[in-house]
Amino acid sequence: MSTRVHGEHHSTSPIDNSQLCQARVQRAAFGTVEIQDLAILASNFQHPLKVTFFGTDNFSLRSLSVLKQELDNGNLIGKLQVVTSKLKKGKSPVEGYSVAVGLPLQHWPVSAQDLSATDIGVVVSFGHLIPAGVINAFSLGVLNVHGSLLPAYRGAAPIIHAVLNGDTCTGITVMRIHPYRFDVGEILSCGSVEVGQHTKSGELYDTLSVLGAQHLLQVLKDLPHHYSNAKPQPSEGVSYARKVSEKHAVISWENSTAEEIYRQYLALDDHYPLTAVWEGVLVNLREAVLPSDAVSAGHPDRDFDDHCRKEIEPRDGQEHDIPRRTTKPPAPLCPGQLAGGKGKSVLWVGCARSSIIGFKSIKLKGKKAMNPHDFHNGFISKVSRNKWFFK
Repeated sequence: MSTRVHGEHHSTSPIDNSQLCQARVQRAAFGTVEIQDLAILASNFQHPLKVTFFGTDNFSLRSLSVLKQELDNGNLIGKLQVVTSKLKKGKSPVEGYSVAVGLPLQHWPVSAQDLSATDIGVVVSFGHLIPAGVINAFSLGVLNVHGSLLPAYRGAAPIIHAVLNGDTCTGITVMRIHPYRFDVGEILSCGSVEVGQHTKSGELYDTLSVLGAQHLLQVLKDLPHHYSNAKPQPSEGVSYARKVSEKHAVISWENSTAEEIYRQYLALDDHYPLTAVWEGVLVNLREAVLPSDAVSAGHPDRDFDDHCRKEIEPRDGQEHDIPRRTTKPPAPLCPGQLAGGKGKSVLWVGCARSSIIGFKSIKLKGKKAMNPHDFHNGFISKVSRNKWFFK
């Protein structure tokens, strides 16, 4: 048995982890270590591993809890250290968990000298660019669990953007971290899931956090195999998922169709409820529905019919019955226009391209959330019909 690193041949006398660490650090001084070298180092590395985990939110917490289980088992992981962000208020989910279970914890930023568990690093939903000096402190490199099928949706909010864009499939990628750039390293493992047409980002976060933790564990259990079979990210299909904020939850009635607003709702509602303005007051709109879903789910499609009967004056002067299975009112609402909510379970609002979307919960700033009927009685009915608009 022998070990070859950068073309050098060594005898097969037992090599402990500290010797491998030293060889790796020496090579790191000349730049990023080749992944083939990491595969060789990993094949000679002895378990249990000393692991430093970098993470902050609930998505990363799932992976940390899996690592903690392996620490308790004692076979794969022998030491587990945590680095997390210090929040302005309260503790992050990762910090709260680490304190509760007694894991050694440090706040970002850290230097290589601050770390004691430096066999391998694991980064999950951390949000900070880790400098080369810290990356190179880890003998077996640093892994990252990312919430997309790379190279799609590199960046801070991959899951939200997948839902926002109406993707029917997404997934996770376990990759190797490179210095200086986010989400560009070799792919070690990936897994995909289907995205339902009504799946919200919060639900998808939970699903992908479990999948990511599973794949992370598989990679850690057989690092030589995954490093040896790592693939560079393709140059095609690269996209970016920039961080979202409250401003992305503002509805543009004139520019967005009902389908687009519905996807905006699915993507953002678990983080930032959609917002509009009623008579100069900010309003949160929640529990969104589309006309087709209201019909199929048995929602009062007659809301459409009532609106149409009141708003349309037939050419022959007679009121005509409108089919109950209509998925769109024959009389489209203008963008931002309300159909009225008296006696209704859904408040219908006009969108771009003659489309329409409904909301079951309306909350004005400083008020409790209301159903459409209460919103109509308390607010819509107090103004003239030409002011029945969200801005």
